[in-house]
Amino acid sequence: MAQAAIGPGMAVFSRYARVVEPDGSPMRVRTALGLINQALDEVLAEQEGEFDADTRWAVAWFEQSGFQPGRFGDAETLSKAKVTSIDRLSEAGIVSSRSGVVRLLRCEELGEPRRPDTRDASVWVLTQRLIHTLESEGEEATARLLVEAGGRPKRPATSPTAFSSPRSGAAGPPTPLRSTRW
Repeated sequence: MAQAAIGPGMAVFSRYARVVEPDGSPMRVRTALGLINQALDEVLAEQEGEFDADTRWAVAWFEQSGFQPGRFGDAETLSKAKVTSIDRLSEAGIVSSRSGVVRLLRCEELGEPRRPDTRDASVWVLTQRLIHTLESEGEEATARLLVEAGGRPKRPATSPTAFSSPRSGAAGPPTPLRSTRW
């Protein structure tokens, strides 16, 4: 699917003498690829399109390799498609990259969080930290971490207009629906 989107997008470079940025400067092929892949990400995964580039890479890598090691070349190709780099992912503490092999780090391998700048961390890192905290310290510690990261959990709310219907023919008043939103 990605290759099918890149072809027509890049055909613009061979069809026209000049492709320019909004400011009139020449557009680089790397910039065009980034724009094409950004649009593709939005179409293929509307929610994922809102994630940062590191998270989009981690989700795609996890879908194809999980936490198993893979070839650097494959990881690098994917990083270009997601507009990041293996060096950036390594600095962010998302991957281990050694001797031509790249591996997504498990939540327990992420190391100490960089507090208080958790707002600058990728969604992937924050999610992995939440998973690890939930497994090792429980729900209360996880809720504290979520608040530190900028999340504001809301208490379950009961809406007077939202009701579930009792089973057909069952007696009694409707039961209010409860929803929890983060």
